[in-house]
Amino acid sequence: MSERKWTPAQKNCIDARGGSVLVSAAAGSGKTSVLVERVIRRITDKEHPVDIDRMLIVTFTRAAAAEMKGRLSARLAAYIAEHPEDRRLMRQQMLLPSAAISTIHGFCTTFLRENFEAAGINPRFKVPESGDETLLRAEALEETLEVFYAAAEPAFMRLADLLNGRRDDRGLKAAVLATYNFIQAQAYPIAWLREHIAVADPNTPLSDTVWGERIRRFTAQKLGLFADMAAKAILPFRECDGAEKYLTRLLEDAAVLQRAALTVSDPTNEWDTCIRAVASAIPATLPPAKGLPAAHTETVKTVWGIFRKEIRENLVPLFGDGEEALRQDLLDTAPQLTAFCDLIEAFSERYREKKTQKGLLDFNDLEHITLSLLRNPETGKPTELAYETGRRYTEIFVDEYQDTNDVQDTIFRMLSCEDNSQFMVGDVKQSIYGFRQAMPQIFMDKRNRAYPYDGTRFPALITLGENFRSRKEVTGTVNFLFRQLMTKEFCGIEYAENEELIPSATYPELTGAETECLLFDHPYSG
Repeated sequence: MSERKWTPAQKNCIDARGGSVLVSAAAGSGKTSVLVERVIRRITDKEHPVDIDRMLIVTFTRAAAAEMKGRLSARLAAYIAEHPEDRRLMRQQMLLPSAAISTIHGFCTTFLRENFEAAGINPRFKVPESGDETLLRAEALEETLEVFYAAAEPAFMRLADLLNGRRDDRGLKAAVLATYNFIQAQAYPIAWLREHIAVADPNTPLSDTVWGERIRRFTAQKLGLFADMAAKAILPFRECDGAEKYLTRLLEDAAVLQRAALTVSDPTNEWDTCIRAVASAIPATLPPAKGLPAAHTETVKTVWGIFRKEIRENLVPLFGDGEEALRQDLLDTAPQLTAFCDLIEAFSERYREKKTQKGLLDFNDLEHITLSLLRNPETGKPTELAYETGRRYTEIFVDEYQDTNDVQDTIFRMLSCEDNSQFMVGDVKQSIYGFRQAMPQIFMDKRNRAYPYDGTRFPALITLGENFRSRKEVTGTVNFLFRQLMTKEFCGIEYAENEELIPSATYPELTGAETECLLFDHPYSG
């Protein structure tokens, strides 16, 4: 069998031993080939071979799991053809169909069927179809609301008045379902929700609360962006004759935006100080611009109009009417928030009961019940069953780690409680499942804690940055755009040199392969 030539980084991914490895694999970097090769090398290692059924390989989709099995089968078949006398290789081929290569939900399904008694579930459970699941949720919510409306607790009734329209309760229902779906990504959903709706300590300044800090950071970033936009819009007037007075006014407005951004971002400034700074940044009507180029003045009017609308309608309201007034609002709404959490918990329990009656477990159930068997909620440590299950696997492979959530990440950590290591592959730049509660920050945190691979320190980070799929014109354009758009403040990652795609594919030179950028106006529809 001819040996494929691997890059140094790919070879490190394949050969790394001794601890957990996190691979940051850019698009087109050959990560699947590397994953397959690492598994094959573990199987065929002459000194420390590992059976294929001693590896847990988790992929993002069933199609990816099938592809992984297919590639491993093909590689094993090629090895067997070269070494027909090797019984161990033949055994691996026989073990492959039953090897633990699946999605996270596939693993959880198998695990729960094996441990149904400990989980207290029907071993013949089924996963409901999407339509059935929607119908069952609707029924559970209707029945739950009937109970709450009948009880007519004052806090709940105020909550209903707050969220519902005049004719129906669609607003309340939508809020319950949206919140329920959102919190399922957490290891302990209801506990997480109660913790995050808790009213801030009266002695804690609003700026020091989690949401207060986020409001200030968001506002400062917005104002800073507006200041940059203003500076660019002003540039043409520096070259215009007779624009001194108009230019002075524009520069003053830009300076106010910049000062407001600095004021809001300074953690030593009080909440009310930030309110005044944001309000002061709303530009007044611009003076007449007689004799100046119409194209320039129209641009400025449009941009200043954006500032005025965004600050007045979207930024100022975030800070409320002052710290004391906002704190009182929080205290006044605390009973409604508690009622909302009680409603979601009751709905969750009713929905669970209806699924149990029909012998159903949805995808969230698969994950949460699995976690309940693997993690002690009081100590946060692995259970004895977690140790027992973890001992089955020498190594745990997880692909597309940037799209995992808290409950999935916790499952993997509980299974890695023994000496088995994790081999995690992902790329935060390719995380597109935020709408399904993927948490790319988990991958980022692991990456920030890992050591650059040196063969001795673990967990280790290896970056696969070479792109073997695209022309240099494509990678160059992607790098240029991402350098402008991806910043740590904006999306949690700085698109610096170590993130850029390195064109490594061999293509014949071709004229006309340059990237073409088409710009067009599109009416904003709101």
